[in-house]
Amino acid sequence: TLFPYTTLFRSAKAALDVLSADDIKLAKSFSSPPKYVKVTFEAVLHLLCNVNPDIKVKRNGQLAEEEGKRWAKCQNIMNNPAAFIDQLKG
Repeated sequence: TLFPYTTLFRSAKAALDVLSADDIKLAKSFSSPPKYVKVTFEAVLHLLCNVNPDIKVKRNGQLAEEEGKRWAKCQNIMNNPAAFIDQLKG
């Protein structure tokens, strides 16, 4: 059934509704983010790769950016925090 997925979707959407531009600015300000901040934003890169033409992936589905350059790509997509949040909301 779709019930568990519907619940997850609603929870994720509710979380986006309380996310502010200041939250994104704070995340972007990390020169070396905590591990799970980095992991979360790398997951966001994967989610947005078919929506945002600036996010490149290889044929095998892996991010095109080398491991050491992925945080810089994450920061780049957060340049306009309000637009980034809107993009997440779809």
